Amino acid sequence: MTASPLPGPGWHPDPGHPLYWRWWDGSTWTAHVAPMAPPFARSPAELLAAEEVMGPWARLAVVVYPVIVFANGVGGWINAPHYAAYFHSLRLAIDHAQNGNTFFNPPAPGIPSWSLLFLPFSIAAQIVFLIWQYRAASVARRLGYPARHSPGWGVAFWFIPVVQFWMPYQAVRDCLPPSHPTRKTVLPVWILVIVATATIPWLDFGSGYDRPLGVAVLVALGVMEVLVGFGAYRVVTAIGKEHRQAVAAFYRRPGV
Repeated sequence: MTASPLPGPGWHPDPGHPLYWRWWDGSTWTAHVAPMAPPFARSPAELLAAEEVMGPWARLAVVVYPVIVFANGVGGWINAPHYAAYFHSLRLAIDHAQNGNTFFNPPAPGIPSWSLLFLPFSIAAQIVFLIWQYRAASVARRLGYPARHSPGWGVAFWFIPVVQFWMPYQAVRDCLPPSHPTRKTVLPVWILVIVATATIPWLDFGSGYDRPLGVAVLVALGVMEVLVGFGAYRVVTAIGKEHRQAVAAFYRRPGV
């Protein structure tokens, strides 16, 4: 009797755990497993379709948002002398009151109205990205990628103090499988985002006292935002491409 040929590499029902898939490399079972989805779960194709609806918008958002941040930095540098003059007047008013004289309120600093025009675009870009992130994380979870957080918590961590400094990075990184080379890009992009964001308050206030240093910081902010835009665009694009390929491979498995 002729032995039946071995199946090709792919995901197959785990012989030891009927509720899991296990990767067969063509000759032996590997350590890679993934939970089978319950019958009511959305299929990988449905989840991917939802992600790809937001994909182009997410790529646009990660390019537009750094431009907005830099524009806010420019606005802060322009308006910083007004803040410096205001705080100087406030200090004089306090000293005046401490000497027994009547306290007076210094005039409030003027804020260029055009800077407020960026706020709706900034909020829109963040909303688009978070919707995309949730959908991309849902695809990654359905494909069995190891993740530290659920898709919902990955979005929520953006709004929780302290943990928002590293857990959103983990959530985006885990949209890619551990072996994917673009995972290494996520961390430097995330560090640049944090550093660039931290420079905005200094440009708003500190650059009013040291204008040349403010120019240097503004140039550094521009360089960082260019790197953030290119890096984030690369990450979002890589996630979309990887998910398309992985979902296609999912449906090539025997019995699917």
